[in-house]
Amino acid sequence: MKAIKPGISLFWYGLAALWLWFIINFGMPFIRGTFQIGYLLGWIVSAFFIYVPIFAGSLIAIKKEGIQISLKIISQRFRLKKLTKQDWEMTFIGLMLILVSMAIIIYLTSIATGKTITSPYYLRARALYPWENYVYVIWAFLFFFNIFGEEFLWRGYFLPRHELTYGKYAWFINGLLWMLFHIPFGYQYALTLTPLFFILPFLVQKQKNIWIGIIIYAAINGPAFVMVALGYAIPK
Repeated sequence: MKAIKPGISLFWYGLAALWLWFIINFGMPFIRGTFQIGYLLGWIVSAFFIYVPIFAGSLIAIKKEGIQISLKIISQRFRLKKLTKQDWEMTFIGLMLILVSMAIIIYLTSIATGKTITSPYYLRARALYPWENYVYVIWAFLFFFNIFGEEFLWRGYFLPRHELTYGKYAWFINGLLWMLFHIPFGYQYALTLTPLFFILPFLVQKQKNIWIGIIIYAAINGPAFVMVALGYAIPK
């Protein structure tokens, strides 16, 4: 594993952001129009074209380093270590800090704009009807690729290389680049997630354990989708 040049990181994160923007603005409308499906399912189907490549990309990236792909090697390279008591404590503290900070941002944003907007427009749709519960099953597969794909690539592959380039400030650069990736979702959404963008990589770098990032990201992402599916993401 070698240090990574700043331009290389910016290129790959920027390319991922452009692909995300393309899927949101062109891929998703095409899929919704072709299959006559709603916003939420349309996003889920479209998102597979984002997160499956990210997941695959993380494995291809380490393969390019000359690493033989196996569970043991992947665990070592991506720093999938057994969680210690301190890891669990830092995970809980980090999650609480992120949630409180996000709540404050949402509150201040609602005061400034008069609306509570925490998700992209295509997720501010009606709640799922009971006969649409199959959507949760489809989402569960997406959830895996979303969480593990991003954490494997951003924190598993890139962060250790950022550490070789930026040292103790690697988490900050990693967070800025992660924020860049989320810009296509909308500036208000990216602003809301700012605490996540920086606290999560800080903790992963500090503890050298990617499970912290996976748990925190899943704990925020999962309940957020359920709220969207229940109709709570509609601005009041």
